[in-house]
Amino acid sequence: MKELRTLYTAARWYRYGPEKQYTVDQIRDYDTAADTLTDRQGFARFLASHIGSIPGKTLEVAAGTGLVSQVLKEQISELFLVDISLPALQFLRERVGDQANILQADFFNLPFVPDNLDTVVMVGGYRYVPPETKQRFWDEMRRIVKNEGRIFIAQFYPRAIPLRGNDINIDRFLIDRGFSLRSIRKYDVVIDMEMLHIKTGMYRLFEFLRTK
Repeated sequence: MKELRTLYTAARWYRYGPEKQYTVDQIRDYDTAADTLTDRQGFARFLASHIGSIPGKTLEVAAGTGLVSQVLKEQISELFLVDISLPALQFLRERVGDQANILQADFFNLPFVPDNLDTVVMVGGYRYVPPETKQRFWDEMRRIVKNEGRIFIAQFYPRAIPLRGNDINIDRFLIDRGFSLRSIRKYDVVIDMEMLHIKTGMYRLFEFLRTK
């Protein structure tokens, strides 16, 4: 019964709008939703294996409560974590401690000088980049990432709950701004709870390379 309540709490969080999802009251539900329904830590290990052991200076954008960060910090010595939500940052600090540099920032005003980062990671946050600001987002990526730097963007696609703004379109402006798509990988999420064996959805992991 406890497991079913956990699933219900997680599914309910996904139905909230973004203005409510990351409040003080809902941040623990977010943590439950991300870990229970999306196997965020399992996916983080899958992601880490593709990033490799020498990623250089690395930024995780929209780090949330640190479910991915706590995996990345084990293999990345120079790790920076940013999020706009103060409740999420508090949770993140408790989880990661002083093993990473934690900053408050949004997608479009990241506190880094140009050509400064080797790797950027973003898990789940891209759906909060509205269509009218996607070019601005990628302009900021181009500003902070070194030439030949890599950007990993992952989105979770629930099996039963549609999420607006979840798609990553390989638009012409990405090519014009010097990005090439290197690969797309898939990670299926299946959870086991007592007698339940449920496929809750999948991740798609996009790897981009800054080429100019």
